[in-house]
Amino acid sequence: MTPHDAARLMRQVVRAWYADGLPEIAHGNLLLGASAYLVWRESAPAAGALTILIRYSVPVLILGYTLGMRHLVFALKKVLTMGYRLPVLVGWGEVRRRRTLTMAGSVLAVAVIWGTARHARLGDAGGSLAGWLALFLALALGVAMLLLGDRLFLLRFHLLAAASGVLGAIAVGLMPDGSPVSPGAAYLGVMGAALITSGIMHLVLHVTRGQPLKHPAAQE
Repeated sequence: MTPHDAARLMRQVVRAWYADGLPEIAHGNLLLGASAYLVWRESAPAAGALTILIRYSVPVLILGYTLGMRHLVFALKKVLTMGYRLPVLVGWGEVRRRRTLTMAGSVLAVAVIWGTARHARLGDAGGSLAGWLALFLALALGVAMLLLGDRLFLLRFHLLAAASGVLGAIAVGLMPDGSPVSPGAAYLGVMGAALITSGIMHLVLHVTRGQPLKHPAAQE
């Protein structure tokens, strides 16, 4: 087996991990949890023992969820999707791959640049930290989605990368300083919802297009 064959097989294994949409649902829940926590912090909750408990325990729970997310996804796969034969994942040619990557990257870049210019406009005193956070998260998550889509040849990650930039720019444009919800919290919430929606769609497609296996899925 040549190194090229080994790389191709490894790519197929990683693609199979994302085929059913469960990893996207898990990441979307993480973003929604972070968004809800930021909204709660921004609401200036009254001081008290419960407030202190929530303030320090929720970040620990979010961190624990992040560290255990892969194991959670695998457990859900064993229950929901490992009993189905994996549908054939059809890739696309090199020209189409590069074209899709270029278009998604251009949308991401233009959206983030527009959001940056909108946020740092004259008289805005440089913009709020929450706005810069939203743009940074939109760019970082968008680039991660681009790299993932380029590595695995999965079109939906290119679309999510473009959506990340657009949603980040919209959050900055629609959530000025002093709004009840900060741009960072708004971006995390909407992007989390987008990931969950994409994951549910592909989970349904995986189950409806796949065929049940004759034998139960192998245990880990």
